Amino acid sequence: MGPNKEEIGILTNQPKHKLLSVEEIPEHIAGQLKPLGIYEGAYVCILRYAPVGDPIIVATPTHVIAISRDIAQQIKVRTDKR
Repeated sequence: MGPNKEEIGILTNQPKHKLLSVEEIPEHIAGQLKPLGIYEGAYVCILRYAPVGDPIIVATPTHVIAISRDIAQQIKVRTDKR
């Protein structure tokens, strides 16, 4: 078996209940998300997509929050593709 593959993608394109590492957040939204536990280097997990895809319920180590799809599409995450 080869090494684990990790991929960087957009938060909205990830499966539910998978541990994700936040890799990049645009500066214009980073300040709003950091107090909620979403910042570069943090771990997040998508708990639920709303039936129409907006909002997305995300768990951080300190919060469970709903964020809009527009915001989530700007967050790059790393996932382990085992």
